Amino acid sequence: MSDPRVEVRTVSWQDEHARDVLQRLRFEVFVYEQGVPEDMEIDDEETSATHYLALDAASGEALGCARLTLAHKVTRLCVVKAARHRGVGTLLLQRTIDDARARGWSELHLHAQTYAAGLYEKAGFVASGEQFMEAGIPHQRMDLSLVP
Repeated sequence: MSDPRVEVRTVSWQDEHARDVLQRLRFEVFVYEQGVPEDMEIDDEETSATHYLALDAASGEALGCARLTLAHKVTRLCVVKAARHRGVGTLLLQRTIDDARARGWSELHLHAQTYAAGLYEKAGFVASGEQFMEAGIPHQRMDLSLVP
């Protein structure tokens, strides 16, 4: 799936400019909008994870981001309010899935905010276990088999 108006790039946490953009996006959505504690947002997986940045292809404006950890987990997927319902989250998620498949991984998992579970279900993720609270927000573990 692609949208010529949105470009998804793989970026490095070690790149200062990319790191600044990722932090700005994540703080805007998770910390300021959703109330996630600031000290929970940046963690020790930043340097080992693969980071993705969605940009408006015409303006270069950052629209959202996601990351894929070595633990086969999709995390920190967010889209700024002004860009929601344009398929940006779907493009970011599909990129993480494609990259995991290219690495030969057999599965992915994530902790979905319950209100966003539909996005992940459309991509084939299946809920597992009970809902739980994470950073004060209801979440659901979801798993995706990458085995054909």
